[in-house]
Amino acid sequence: MIGGRQGTCREWLIDEVGRVWPAGAPALRKYIGSDLPWKFLAGYAIDNLGYCSVRSRSTSAQISIRPQIITQATLAAAIYWLFEQRAERIAISMSHGRWTHQLFTSKWSALTALTSEADAQLQARGADFFNRRRPLDNVTLFPPLAALLRWAGERNCVYAREGLYRLIDGPLGRRALVLGLNHEATRLTIREWGSGYRTYSRAWLDRAKGLNVEDQRDFSFASKAAVSYRLAWTARQALLEDVDARVLDEEGKLNPVRYTRIIIPMRDAAGRPVLVGASVVNPAVKPSLEFVKEP
Repeated sequence: MIGGRQGTCREWLIDEVGRVWPAGAPALRKYIGSDLPWKFLAGYAIDNLGYCSVRSRSTSAQISIRPQIITQATLAAAIYWLFEQRAERIAISMSHGRWTHQLFTSKWSALTALTSEADAQLQARGADFFNRRRPLDNVTLFPPLAALLRWAGERNCVYAREGLYRLIDGPLGRRALVLGLNHEATRLTIREWGSGYRTYSRAWLDRAKGLNVEDQRDFSFASKAAVSYRLAWTARQALLEDVDARVLDEEGKLNPVRYTRIIIPMRDAAGRPVLVGASVVNPAVKPSLEFVKEP
């Protein structure tokens, strides 16, 4: 249990991957990279990073969020936090350009309000990701991806960081990533992430290694994009596809992206499974509405 019956107010921030940090924690300041006074840092984290502030007293609790940019992981963690509280009064504050406040005297009513926000967020993002498989022999249309596939074939799909980085720094333009995974690919772990993807900030790239692939600023996009990585591993063969999506950036803006990507299942020298992915910007990818077939 994170909070309990205490007379003094206790406060935490929940970050973009659902981790709970106590107010003023030096590790959190280092993670965000800011020395702002706590009051301003908390406000900045909610308004700009999509964090959630939670506070508890003996019989009350308060949750503050900006729904437009909060991730599903953050919102889920806030719901679990509230579930653990014994509060008789719950205040939920939301920023939609201006702050609105709701007071609940039932925990279940407050939980319903938060889960409704989560459902609305998922529904609003429902049309933000479309992908379409291509025949693998189409890879010749995209020389950087073809070079990566040749490299993997020449190595009999045994991953080697040194050889890959010659491609990443060269023809791939640093638009490549490497994921580790468990046997059933239920967990995809970031091992390497190239700096050529404009959606990702330097701060995120610096702390990405070791995170799950879904632990991105845009959980909705990441969870959908990860499906193809799992499919490639299950089939044990390379996958080529077009993607037309909108991705939430660090400032909470949705950026349209169109690209063609390849995903190649490999193993490292120790025999552990690895997925190597790379993409090229492809404005010729058809708009997402053309991907939708009539029932």
